[in-house]
Amino acid sequence: MATDEELAHAICMIVKSGPVGLPISFLNHSVDSAAVVIGAVVEECWSEGVGLESICIDPELAQLLGFTLGSRISHGGSPPVIFEEGLGRQVRFNRLAETGT
Repeated sequence: MATDEELAHAICMIVKSGPVGLPISFLNHSVDSAAVVIGAVVEECWSEGVGLESICIDPELAQLLGFTLGSRISHGGSPPVIFEEGLGRQVRFNRLAETGT
């Protein structure tokens, strides 16, 4: 099984490669373990230069993680938490739009 760091790196590479955030499932993680991986993903994205616009989390999971709507992840670039009904144990990391200047 992958370590939290390996998982965070793999998720960051998925976020980096796609134009749209894909839901990442945390079905086999405890709430504490999911919190660690989410924080590690935000840190990994920050260190890789992948700006995150927001983190979408189901309101029920967000409550278990201690997040409120609009609260900011205390890692990396501190992206805000946005609620999205129906995600369940999935989290979507939304990348900042690229600007062509």
